[in-house]
Amino acid sequence: MELEEIKKSIKQWDTSRIEYAVMQKLFSSKNCFTFTLSDVGILDNEECIHAYLSVTREGTSDVLTMLLIASSNDKKEQTDIHKYVTKCEIISEAIPKKDIVDPQEAKLRIGNWENHCETWLKSRLDQKEELHQVFVIPKRYLQNDRTYTAFFALKDALGIPNTTNSLVGDMIIWDKTNNTITYPNHEDTSDTFYNTIHLIPPFTQREPKEQFYLLELANATYD
Repeated sequence: MELEEIKKSIKQWDTSRIEYAVMQKLFSSKNCFTFTLSDVGILDNEECIHAYLSVTREGTSDVLTMLLIASSNDKKEQTDIHKYVTKCEIISEAIPKKDIVDPQEAKLRIGNWENHCETWLKSRLDQKEELHQVFVIPKRYLQNDRTYTAFFALKDALGIPNTTNSLVGDMIIWDKTNNTITYPNHEDTSDTFYNTIHLIPPFTQREPKEQFYLLELANATYD
């Protein structure tokens, strides 16, 4: 993809995420995307993948996509930044039947997305809660030349009964080669189990706006 198309696609999601009918159509019957780590140019010492929600034009239709880039490349200083971006199609896929780590919790979260996605999106908009633009995926459990499926999910906030209003965005990463769940991971503590995937926004001191250059660039270009 050329840089102009990347910026436009990221900004189009920014526009779409405030309209319930548009999001309902974009997410209709789609729950995941597949990526191979080597395809997104992550180096061994890289910590995260920035997975940007985006909307691209295909024919006469707007299509939800994910744009992946290594966090080390997602910065102003990166020459030819567009060459480090990989576009992934959002698809529909059944939850894998084989699993090793926390299958009940993982499937519950994916099931929450499948069962409550539309209600949750509307609830977020009604409450004027900001919808995320980027998934930050730590690399510490990922390996090169492996194919992963990233499922959209909704998890229950800690200590709150399971209601649509208590659900927050999440993502479950499945290792398709070994049929194992990568997130959540059995080596995680309770805290990281619930916070493995970071959602942007909100921005934090640890993950400020400046670390998401493509988002900053798209907003600066089209605002």
